Amino acid sequence: MSVMIARKKVVRKWEKLPGRNTFCCDGRIMMARQKGIFYLTLFLIVGTCALFFAFECRYLAVHLSPAIPVFGAVLFLFSMATLLRTSFSDPGVIPRALPEEAAFIEMEIERFDHHCPWVGNCVGKRNYRYFYLFILSLSLLTIYIFSFNIVYVVLQSLKIGFLNTLKETPGTYPSCFACS
Repeated sequence: MSVMIARKKVVRKWEKLPGRNTFCCDGRIMMARQKGIFYLTLFLIVGTCALFFAFECRYLAVHLSPAIPVFGAVLFLFSMATLLRTSFSDPGVIPRALPEEAAFIEMEIERFDHHCPWVGNCVGKRNYRYFYLFILSLSLLTIYIFSFNIVYVVLQSLKIGFLNTLKETPGTYPSCFACS
């Protein structure tokens, strides 16, 4: 005799009352409504680093130290990891008690700090540390790229002159603009 056990599907709170957020991976990833600015943030970080690694970093690795691209890559990967962790993590959403509250309250965040459009998520109790690590790592990455752009321009200016250096290095303009 076989015994059949009927399994009842568990309905999560985010499935009952999703609000305007988007949930992926069985609720493990949550994104807010403003995804466009988040994608702009990704584009700016990846674009600036790509220009730096494509143009200035190769020269600096040969003439100064091979550690420059390695450390830059570590900073870039850490910045991207903390950005994604901040963007996709639950900031501390307190579930609504009743479905009727959905009409009045979008969501309530435990220890709400602010909504950051650049990461596309609210900053609250559960993602404070990732947000601060993102801000710190992005600041270090920006300072790193900007300072090595200046070093590159100075080294090249000693060889071929300042104006010729600016003409030959298309990656310097957007990198300096994005870093400032």
